[in-house]
Amino acid sequence: MQGAPLEVTLYTNLFGDPDEPRYAYIGFPANINSYLDLWEPYRRFKKDIQFKYVYYYAVKPGDDNLYKTFPGKSLKQIAGLVARMLKVDSSMFIGPEEVSKIVDLQKLIMV
Repeated sequence: MQGAPLEVTLYTNLFGDPDEPRYAYIGFPANINSYLDLWEPYRRFKKDIQFKYVYYYAVKPGDDNLYKTFPGKSLKQIAGLVARMLKVDSSMFIGPEEVSKIVDLQKLIMV
């Protein structure tokens, strides 16, 4: 790692962790400073750590809880409604198809 920059990516699912959905807000832009504080001991010795943030929305295959809560709505429509409730801009979140081009979504949503 010496001499090479390190890139760290934080993936934040609008719907949160399937087991702990209330923790989604931790990765939202308003809380980035708290996240960066976790990295401070490392940044002290490695100054070239670069942080990247990917905001997305997705659910586990077969999980229909959101669809039951928001009957008749598409996943994108549900994301818009949830973003509004959480007071975050829905346009910063990419859908499952887009995030799957970046990373294996199965690993992100802990299937």
